Amino acid sequence: MRTTVYLNLTACLWFVYCIGSATQVQATEWGTLSGKIIYTGKPVKPAQLEITKDREVCCRDKAVHLNESFLVGKQGGLKNVFVYLQKTDFNQALVHPMYRKLPSTVDLKVKSCSFHPHATGVWYRLQNISVENQDPIAHNTHFFYFRNTPTSFIAPPLGMKKPLEFGTAEPLPTLVTCDIHLWEKAYVLIQDHPYFAITDETGAFEIKNIPVGKWKFQFWHEEGGYIVHEGKPRRGGKTMQIKPGNNDLGVIEVPPEEFDLKIIEKQTK
Repeated sequence: MRTTVYLNLTACLWFVYCIGSATQVQATEWGTLSGKIIYTGKPVKPAQLEITKDREVCCRDKAVHLNESFLVGKQGGLKNVFVYLQKTDFNQALVHPMYRKLPSTVDLKVKSCSFHPHATGVWYRLQNISVENQDPIAHNTHFFYFRNTPTSFIAPPLGMKKPLEFGTAEPLPTLVTCDIHLWEKAYVLIQDHPYFAITDETGAFEIKNIPVGKWKFQFWHEEGGYIVHEGKPRRGGKTMQIKPGNNDLGVIEVPPEEFDLKIIEKQTK
């Protein structure tokens, strides 16, 4: 009887050890995804926004308000494209340990009646968003979620912060506006994992330490929606096999047909 119990216990311990070892092996294989997104159309100069209210605050220190919805660099680099692994129920055990050191708060500031940054992201299981109003006037901040409970609040003036937590991931970036100053606009990507990036002024992006395997990624821009995709529908994204080490997509060219041409043409005039 004792021998049988001992053997069963040994078998159970060996099974747990094997499962733990397999998980450890899987979790130690990682790859980095990188690339550069280039707009192939004519160079675009961002238009200056018309400030219609509270100009003494909004335009203080000679602040210039540009339309940030379509920013293209000198070499065609498309800024503020959200690149993210498309999965809203991500296995948290597969997240690389480096991401556990991320700050618990992602800042979204309002200064001179503009959101800073224009595009940002949050891993909602570890992080929250902190809205900080640095102006001496009120801003009615409004988050237009798809899945979370809609949020609208007066951001207290002069440096006071309001933290926001989320209950679930969002399928695409969330629009943030001010109901008082209608030109104020930003986008926040709320995800179930930290595997996302936002292109810089050269169009470049990098996502480090993704678990190896086949994953689907989305490339989303506020004026074009899903701009990199495999055939139709456009929301299909792009499926990629992430291998250990660097996975460089090189230059991804995006033509004008992927965007709202009316918006772009207006900015070029």
